[in-house]
Amino acid sequence: LGGILILQTDNIVIASILGPRAIPNYQAVAKIVTILMTLSMMLVMTSMPVFSQAYARSDIPAMIQLLQRNLRFSLGVMIVLGSFVACFIDRFLAVWLGPNHFVGFPVVWILLIVMLLEVHHQAMGAATMATGRIVFLAPALIAGVINIIVSILLARRLGIVGVVLGTMIAQVTTNNWYVPWYAMRQFKIGFLQHLHLILFPAGTLVSCMLGTGFAVRFLTSGLPNIVSVGLGILSTIIVGVPCFTIIMINSRERSVL
Repeated sequence: LGGILILQTDNIVIASILGPRAIPNYQAVAKIVTILMTLSMMLVMTSMPVFSQAYARSDIPAMIQLLQRNLRFSLGVMIVLGSFVACFIDRFLAVWLGPNHFVGFPVVWILLIVMLLEVHHQAMGAATMATGRIVFLAPALIAGVINIIVSILLARRLGIVGVVLGTMIAQVTTNNWYVPWYAMRQFKIGFLQHLHLILFPAGTLVSCMLGTGFAVRFLTSGLPNIVSVGLGILSTIIVGVPCFTIIMINSRERSVL
């Protein structure tokens, strides 16, 4: 219910405040960003039975190791794919849907931040729930209520930007900090360890991918949309794969790959 109130009520707010005509263009962007989050979380979801097995035999080090691997892989996938969306989504939509269907980069960038933070806290929350602790009811419902109220208030002033900004405010003030804090306390993971192994590599990858994406966007600004998009995809693959491998994967995992 909390997830529905947080992630599935944007259309209702947009329709009631801005009118139903604003929904299709917003949905074109929202669905793409949501798909990126779903792809990023696939490995996390498939590992939940292994978490439960490790917890049953009281193998906490194995759980921590798998949690950190899940975080690095899921965040890495979201960052690499999201960097292309952050830089080329307007040109991609122009090729896919035609002109005049883009809702603006502020909406896209806020949505990407929301989903990146969502991947981070969901990966940690899934590990906690695999141990049988279903403790996130209250923050999820509170976030859902905050989302609806703040989105309505901001939509009147900022339009669609206000709707997605309301979602980000609701999550940042509840689930985005509470779920990681609870999981880190449960598994006895120090903040400096989390910063060193997860947050710093993720920030480095963001810098590399966005730097590459904006550079290619600038260099291809005079080219047709389809050419710019194609070069954007190519540069994301060429730069993203080695950067992901070097930054987000440790030496043992690289040797396995």
